[in-house]
Amino acid sequence: MFVFCIYNLDKKQLFIARDHFGIKPFYYYADGNKIFSFGSEIKAILEDERYNKNINNNAIYHYLQYQYNPLTETFFKNIFKLSPGFTMIVNVIDNSFEIKKYFDFSFNPNVNTNINQTDKEIKTLIQDSVAHHAIADVPVGSFLSGGVDSSINATLLTNHLHKPIHSFTIGASDVNEFDGAQETVDKIKSIHHKQVINKDEYLNALPSVVYHFDEPVADPSAVLLYLMAGEARKYVTVVLSGEGADEFFGGYTIYHEYYDRMKLNLVPKIIRHNILRHLAFSNFNFFGKNYLQRYFTKLSDRYIGNARLYTMKDLEKVWQGGAVEEYFNIGELYEKAKDYSEPTQMQYIDIHTWLLGDILAKADKMTMAHSLELRVPFLDIRVSTYASGLPDKLKFSHNTTKYALRNAFRGIIPTQAINRRKLGFPTQLRDWLKNDMTNFEELLINNKFIEEYISKNEIEKLINIHKNGKGDSSRKLFALYMLALWHKAFFV
Repeated sequence: MFVFCIYNLDKKQLFIARDHFGIKPFYYYADGNKIFSFGSEIKAILEDERYNKNINNNAIYHYLQYQYNPLTETFFKNIFKLSPGFTMIVNVIDNSFEIKKYFDFSFNPNVNTNINQTDKEIKTLIQDSVAHHAIADVPVGSFLSGGVDSSINATLLTNHLHKPIHSFTIGASDVNEFDGAQETVDKIKSIHHKQVINKDEYLNALPSVVYHFDEPVADPSAVLLYLMAGEARKYVTVVLSGEGADEFFGGYTIYHEYYDRMKLNLVPKIIRHNILRHLAFSNFNFFGKNYLQRYFTKLSDRYIGNARLYTMKDLEKVWQGGAVEEYFNIGELYEKAKDYSEPTQMQYIDIHTWLLGDILAKADKMTMAHSLELRVPFLDIRVSTYASGLPDKLKFSHNTTKYALRNAFRGIIPTQAINRRKLGFPTQLRDWLKNDMTNFEELLINNKFIEEYISKNEIEKLINIHKNGKGDSSRKLFALYMLALWHKAFFV
């Protein structure tokens, strides 16, 4: 992981580069072809007296679709992100700059690869990656959810250091992964820190979370990561985490959905197209309707990454922010991935959207807020390159995800961790808001800034639907709440 800048005294040039997948951030303030300042945080650029702070409506529009901003533009006009795998050369004489791509990730599956071969190779690669990521002259620990990725990290780190490590888990009292994590703790004998948080702690942390993000990211799990990082920093300076394993080894359940949907092909074609297609897009509501709609809808028309708030069609009905001048070109990504299988296309989309805009942004900013350095062994370029060659049969097989990765570590990490389905950082946001939405209502109702973008009727509708138990509006309400907090932090 890296972002670096080298000054060439002879050429009077700055050479800047960002790592392959965007583990570390880089922002710059530019107007036209002139760059004025740059940094790893937007807040640093806001201190530049030459910069006039204005809101970028394009970013807000996309945020309400993706739950983060996928554009290279930021929420602040004229402040941009350098994309992963790109370099920038700045002429310090006239402030002109040029951006070039040095790395472009692609999948190259080898159908002849077999599980006996991958068991040894994956194990060796990841052991070596963890060993390299453990190099430090300060204490190194590991986040531990109890799932396969974090259990691999914690186990291999312990084996490499030959001593007990500090491990960290967080959750609410009745929604957590404590038992799963404990299985690995018992095996590796780590010094374990279990953090139980409640609704008030969660909500009270939101303003700080927004401030450290610089831009709104409507991922409820970011709060847990922020709180856990604060606890971890009391004991270690570096922590290992499992980001990237799902995207590269095929870990999300939604990737496996393709094989479930293909079972519909067993239904006679005349019934599928004359009856089921009609039902899928009818006005009738029934169990399995979304499943049918996904079957009959082209992937590129329904999948923009692992998270979605509003579809573009639904957003247009409630959007009040004026004309959108820049659209994220997801079609370009699908064009590059057109020869992949559908699950691999989804992986490719996630690596270029969700992983970059949500997962890695959250991982870096929520930990660096506490001066905790998060390292990601699964995003080692050698590991990701190897994973890019895995065929689907070694990612989505035996009714599971990450098949090759899980199989490689059988007997090394607890069996329960090998077989456990992914949960991530579970939160109780939906139930918390249903029981008490006071904080959200106070900030969102009659909020003039939010109403510049989303109609007042839509805001009230979301609140009423959720309070009355007629639907789950928690993610959309959370996104609007984070947007309102961001405006309050940076513009009020």
